[in-house]
Amino acid sequence: MKNKVWTLIVWLGLALGGSQAAQAQERVIDNFKSRPATHADSTDTPITPLRRTGNPETEIIGGVRLVEFGAAPNLGGPVRMSVLDIPREGPLFVESGVNSTVGLTLTYGTDGKGGANPLNFDFDGLHLDLFRIEFLACDLELNYLVQVFDGNGNNAIHSGPVSTANRNLAFNADFRKADFSPGAPNPVNWNDIDVISIQLNTGNATGGQDFAVKRIVALPPQ
Repeated sequence: MKNKVWTLIVWLGLALGGSQAAQAQERVIDNFKSRPATHADSTDTPITPLRRTGNPETEIIGGVRLVEFGAAPNLGGPVRMSVLDIPREGPLFVESGVNSTVGLTLTYGTDGKGGANPLNFDFDGLHLDLFRIEFLACDLELNYLVQVFDGNGNNAIHSGPVSTANRNLAFNADFRKADFSPGAPNPVNWNDIDVISIQLNTGNATGGQDFAVKRIVALPPQ
């Protein structure tokens, strides 16, 4: 009888451990697979919000990606067009023309018409620890940040390191929960994240910068 009880306790322990391990898996924020493909360039004025849909479990959290892309010329020289391109199967490409700086914002938590579509993302309940931007390449300095909003409108922000100059090989930019601002006007409820916003902007004075992003994910402690 004791052996049976011990076996049951061990089995339950393994089951619970397996359940917790299953919870602590990565959560895809965006793998840049969507219908249709996305293309915009710096001649598009005014900036038109672009919305793309994908599987909310495996492709785009919440099912909708809002893209806002723009470019500005630097004074004193010839300016070339800047381009955003996201093929149907990804990844995301940004090519900044000569003497041109770019800005890109990706927002998750809206619907296909621009209305609210709360994510109800239980970051803490899923035992997650950080957001990761998986870059395929980035040839000059880049500013980037992640901002989250909870169901009560509180927001917290984390600005990543500025320089990624000459990183022509794949690398990751991590944004740990512990490094986010406390939140405003009140602390963010990490059990109810309704909107995620990711911003990427040229981080040098001359422009002409290019980068590519494979995925954005939320991960358990590394």
